This record gives sequence, structure tokens and C-alpha cells, in this order.
Amino acid sequence: MLDSLIQWLSTPLLFVAGLVVRALVAILILAVIVIPLAGLIAAREPMGKKLDFLLQEIQRELNTVSSKAPELAVVRLVLAGKETVEKIREQAQNVE
Repeated sequence: MLDSLIQWLSTPLLFVAGLVVRALVAILILAVIVIPLAGLIAAREPMGKKLDFLLQEIQRELNTVSSKAPELAVVRLVLAGKETVEKIREQAQNVE
């Protein structure tokens, strides 16, 4: 009986653990993208294509986070992040 209880509990737990791990990986990738973005902005050089590429990568990783962690709070944060990235993109296009 204990074995069947452990098996019954382990399947959803493993599923949730897998989602959490994939979401954390996407968040780490997002952090790795943001570091060069900060350096690019600090350099104060022409950055059009590089900036656009990094913002596009951030959008992709935000999509990944929302698909791997479909919790309402996470989805709200992702939407706010995507909105911010879009505003930055618009401002970058206006500067160039």
C-alpha cells in the first residue's frame, strides 16, 4: 500500500519538478542575455542590430518561461517583461 501511495505521489511531483527545472533554465538563459545587453548599453556606441538581436532573444526566453511555468503570477510577470522589451525596442528604433 505504501508503494502504491509513493508511486501515485511521485508522478505529479516529477512532472512539476521537470517544469520547474525547465523554467529555471530559461530564467538563467535570460540572465545570460541581459548581461551583454547592459554592457552594450553602457558602451554608448552604435548598437542597432546587436540590441535588436538581444531584445529578440529576451522575448524568446520570456515565451519559454511562460510556457514552462504556466502559473498566473508567472504569466503576469512575463507579460510585463514583454511589454517592457517592446517599449525598449520602440525607443531604440526612434533613436537610430
